[in-house]
Amino acid sequence: MMHGPGGQSAQLRLAFAYAMRQGYEGVVQVDGNNKDGVEAIPGFLDALDTGADYVQGNRFGPGGEQVNTPLVRLLAIRALHAPLVSLAAGRRLSDTTNGFRAYSRR
Repeated sequence: MMHGPGGQSAQLRLAFAYAMRQGYEGVVQVDGNNKDGVEAIPGFLDALDTGADYVQGNRFGPGGEQVNTPLVRLLAIRALHAPLVSLAAGRRLSDTTNGFRAYSRR
């Protein structure tokens, strides 16, 4: 367990930097909560291989599923976080707190 400034963000940055130093062209991040549909990983990799730089799971999209999402978190995602991040990104994002993602080296 890491203690000190940065927390999980610092841990992820270290892991991604290590993967890049090892020569990986991208990474897939999966939360350890048994809620992510890992069968989607080949699709994430295909998206990276065909030029996507960022792929994110979406529990609100077609085929998505919410599992034990507390109502207050659901409301915060849908009414606050996703609209604000979408505004900053200049494009609509719907599940901005979902930790099931893939990133390209690009």
